[in-house]
Amino acid sequence: MAKFVTDIEVYNAALLRVGESPVAQNDTSAEAAIYRGVHDSLVMDLLTRHKWSFARKVHRLIKQGESGNTPKYVYVLPNDFLLAHRLTLCNRIIQDYEIRSGKLLADVDSAELDLHYTFKAAVRDWSADFTEGVVLKEMAVIKRALHDDTYEADKLDKKAEDHFLDALARDRTSQGQGRAEPNSALIDRWRGAGRA
Repeated sequence: MAKFVTDIEVYNAALLRVGESPVAQNDTSAEAAIYRGVHDSLVMDLLTRHKWSFARKVHRLIKQGESGNTPKYVYVLPNDFLLAHRLTLCNRIIQDYEIRSGKLLADVDSAELDLHYTFKAAVRDWSADFTEGVVLKEMAVIKRALHDDTYEADKLDKKAEDHFLDALARDRTSQGQGRAEPNSALIDRWRGAGRA
């Protein structure tokens, strides 16, 4: 798959694959209206399904003040924040925090709070797997909205979901989150060949 730089290029790839002409950002066609109405929310949904390796960041939070309630302290979220993975203080995971109205609230008062999160990665940073999944999903949207072909759209949705399952597995493996290495001492014990 070609490497794209902009969101409209990804959408145009989907249009071309279903036999439609590409659109420009400021186009007033039905195809462009679908792009403006669907693309961003579709990408946000797909980015937040998994901790994609290309869309993860760690950000040191800045305390904004106190909330007057529990949790007590208010921190500013980064502008590109989509989904929290975990909150840490000196590499120790903080379990109790809330995200409300674009702010993170916690009962921890520190200048060393780190938020691990998914962000809205630029198209040029997407993996080829993720890009192909987005194109397939957009093809399904186009088939449903422009061609009124729910049968083909459903097939494309299924193909996209299967593709994302494979992509998720590959991304986990590339992050070292694949299958755990077995404990050989326990396996030997189970086989009766040694002590655990």
